[in-house]
Amino acid sequence: MAIAGLGLLGRHGETVEECVRLTYVGVTRATHEALLTYSSESALVQRLIA
Repeated sequence: MAIAGLGLLGRHGETVEECVRLTYVGVTRATHEALLTYSSESALVQRLIA
C-alpha cells in the first residue's frame, strides 16, 4: 500500500489529530508493506518522522 502526499494533509482545515488518525487507518490496512511519501513539511509529517 502507498500513501502519497502526507505533506498536503491538514491544509484543508483538518486537525493534525484527524490527519494522524487517517494515516493510522491507512497504514494498519496494509497487508504487507506501507510506503509513505511527502514532498513538503507539515505538522503531520513532523509528528510522524519525530
